[in-house]
Formats: sequence, structure tokens, C-alpha cells
Amino acid sequence: MRALITGAASGIGRAVAGQMVSDAARGGAAAKLMLVDVAADKLQTAARELRADGGQIEVAVGDLSDPTVPQRVIDAAARALGGLDALISNAGIIQRGTLLELVWKTTTAVSQSIPARRGCWRRPRIRC
Repeated sequence: MRALITGAASGIGRAVAGQMVSDAARGGAAAKLMLVDVAADKLQTAARELRADGGQIEVAVGDLSDPTVPQRVIDAAARALGGLDALISNAGIIQRGTLLELVWKTTTAVSQSIPARRGCWRRPRIRC
């Protein structure tokens, strides 16, 4: 399984990556994962731990609310993993404040950054 996991440095994203590595190892294979997160140190720690468990792990540090980052990450994952079979779009942000204070644009930029990339998943070299 070749997968791109956003928000992979901790929490649900890290747990999903760990489960994918574990499941692949039980089947006699290595999970091939591209982990993406803005937290570089935590991302490197997660990658090191997952490699020790038998995963083939690549990392990309980036802020998915930056419009240039999603395509860069998709291209890097396809190149490094030889294509993609799955996307776990887990990146998110937590904002505190009243509804009127929340920055909706930033929230949607992160949560919809990769799935909404102008048909990027329809490219022949990337399967979804």
C-alpha cells in the first residue's frame, strides 16, 4: 500500500500510519508511506519509529494552507513511492474563539487542500 497521510506527526494521523505499517508487516510487506505535517521534529520522530517497525517512510514538512504545498507534496509522494493508492487527509487546525472570530478561509484551506487539488487524483500515475 502506497499512501499519503497528512497530519501524520501525532494523533490520528500518526496512529493510522502505525496501523498501516503493522498491517502490512503482518502480510509480509512493507507499507510505503509519505507522512506530511507542519511539525518537523515530531514528523521526523514518527518516521524514525515507523521505519524501525518496518515501514518504508518518506516525509514532507509543509503547511497545507499554503497553496503551493499540496501539489508539491503530491508530486513528491508519487515520485518517492512510485504512485499512490490512498490518501488519508487528516491535517487540521484548532482555532479558539467565537464563531465570528474564526478564520474560515484558513480552516478550509487546510482541510480541503489535497482532496480538492484541481483533479490531481485523476492523473494516470496516481490512483485513488
